[in-house]
Amino acid sequence: MLSQIGLKRKILLGVVFAVLWVAAELKVRQQGVVNFPLYDVDQEIGYILRPNQKGVYLNRISWEVNEKNMTSGPWKPNQKLDLLLIGDSIVWGGQDYRHEQKLGPQLQAQLPDWSVWSVGASSWSIWNEIAYLQRNPDVVEAADLILWVLNSGDFGARALFVTDANTPRSRPWNANLYALRKYVLPPAFKQWVRGGVRRLLPNPQDAMVDTKDSVARLEKFLQELGANGKKTLILLYPRRIELAQGKGALDEFLQTLRGIQSPGLEVLDGRSLQSWGEDDYRDGIHPTVAGNQKLAGLLAERVRKINHLRN
Repeated sequence: MLSQIGLKRKILLGVVFAVLWVAAELKVRQQGVVNFPLYDVDQEIGYILRPNQKGVYLNRISWEVNEKNMTSGPWKPNQKLDLLLIGDSIVWGGQDYRHEQKLGPQLQAQLPDWSVWSVGASSWSIWNEIAYLQRNPDVVEAADLILWVLNSGDFGARALFVTDANTPRSRPWNANLYALRKYVLPPAFKQWVRGGVRRLLPNPQDAMVDTKDSVARLEKFLQELGANGKKTLILLYPRRIELAQGKGALDEFLQTLRGIQSPGLEVLDGRSLQSWGEDDYRDGIHPTVAGNQKLAGLLAERVRKINHLRN
């Protein structure tokens, strides 16, 4: 008799747990926890935001990706002047900002006579970005100006796919487990799980890993762009710590980039941008929302000058 009562209790507890688990699953999905962008993976580009998708993460952070893997509206070039903005997480903006708060849309708001097309992904290096441009020659051909945002971490090896934690290829079958891993597990374990692609990138404090090969590849590609009449503006974007440092790796990169012989190439030192400072960062490298707006204004001013000189 007691064993039957115990069994009934276990069954009842199991039913209650299942009901609560399903209810939690529905609630988590309703909150938009799994409404994040998905990625495609290949050998050349490494990983890239999947085309033709959009959503609202956590029911408040909007994002969208067009048919050319750009975080912009539908690909319709040649209607205005076309500006291709390419880079890593500075351009992509991640899942912390709404679409309109990111660098590309902020730049678009400051340049009404231009169509701004933004493409990038977190932790991309020069190799990933060049692979994208070579894969999409029509995008390069349409661009009246290529605005390339680089930082000292971009001169290493190609960033490759490692885990779905940072670059998910599909949505989790169980939203509860995903939420537990992302929001509840201890920070040390979360960092291990989410480390993903970042583990492949060179530490900017280390010796210049693969720098010579990266610079040589970039130089060759920029010369090809210049030979085809393309105008390129490179922003060498500083990490927060690099604003306060004396001469270091960033100066070496700057000198190297300015030494590249390519028609139509201009290199802009981000440390020289008027009013740009440490308060414009939300962490060691990424701008705040206000920082994105300020950076967009400073870049828009330079773009207008370039266009004026060209005309």
